[in-house]
Amino acid sequence: MSVLQQFINEQGFAEPMTPAMYKQRRRVIKFINEAKEIVGEMPRVEVRIVTFHKADVTPLGVAIMEDIYAILIDWKRIADMDDDKLRFVVWHELVHSWFDYSHVEDYDDEEIKEALSPLMHKSVKIVESVWGRTPNKEELSANLVRIITY
Repeated sequence: MSVLQQFINEQGFAEPMTPAMYKQRRRVIKFINEAKEIVGEMPRVEVRIVTFHKADVTPLGVAIMEDIYAILIDWKRIADMDDDKLRFVVWHELVHSWFDYSHVEDYDDEEIKEALSPLMHKSVKIVESVWGRTPNKEELSANLVRIITY
């Protein structure tokens, strides 16, 4: 059993894929491909569409950063998201997975905070409270370029 599948099973995320889950998976993969167009060649990312069941933890996504490149996205919570918000979530998890960066709030250095912001804030809600909206594709693309060139 792969490390990813073991993690999924241990967390209780394993469930059969439904047509609704496949639809959301295609959306997530679309945004992964957009990021790869900006970043260039990157390792393959395992994508798992799951339901986060634990009441104390309800993230939109989770990145696995050890030994494998993987993201898990909660399909029910993204089903009604517009493209800008879902792009934010997917790219945020990709930066964790590919580059092993933490959240803006975890750093003291202002230069790295500047490079990572707004994409790597702990929550899209934090960014929306400051910006008044979700950053669009062009704004997130510029942020992604800053991150990879930092």
